[in-house]
Amino acid sequence: DGDIDFDNLQAEKGFLALNTYSHAKKVMMAGTYAFARQLEGTGVALNAAYPGAANTNMTQGMKPDMLPGVMRLAFPLFRLFMSNADPAKAARSSIMLASMPEYEGQSGNYYNTKGAQVDWPAGTIAGDVPERVWTLSLELAGIEMPAPAAS
Repeated sequence: DGDIDFDNLQAEKGFLALNTYSHAKKVMMAGTYAFARQLEGTGVALNAAYPGAANTNMTQGMKPDMLPGVMRLAFPLFRLFMSNADPAKAARSSIMLASMPEYEGQSGNYYNTKGAQVDWPAGTIAGDVPERVWTLSLELAGIEMPAPAAS
């Protein structure tokens, strides 16, 4: 459904490779958005880019049992699709964001595979999700942030 499950952030309730991977990516996106907000006014830009599919060691190592139930039936098609997914093409959006002047100064945004700014995926920046992910990340890392200075 797109929502981040705060009661299962570390796969405490079960692990299914593709679902757990997708959930972790959503958590990372929410954290990226929150971190970008923390960096406002510092001159540091932070964005997220969706790379799309890529034929990598990770995708080559996928097995049918790593997929949710019905998707296992389509595993041969998944394998065929991934075998043609060029990693260089997947890197394009990140390279564009890091190197092209028209992106300079833009922060807190989400970009698609072609480098176009698009809406963040469902559930990643809704309500207090980014702040919850940020706070929990600090707690898990054992980092204490000073309280904001009074104005």
